[in-house]
Amino acid sequence: MAGLRDKLIHTYCGVDTMLVWRTAVNHVPELRREIQRIVGEEGGG
Repeated sequence: MAGLRDKLIHTYCGVDTMLVWRTAVNHVPELRREIQRIVGEEGGG
């Protein structure tokens, strides 16, 4: 997921939209849970 930003920013027309969709569906929910866990451990919410 880390390298996806560079590809999106610099590739423009060559972006694989299915790859973007799969990343959003498969990785963003996991990332969100992890961020919520970290914030909770630090007393931020």
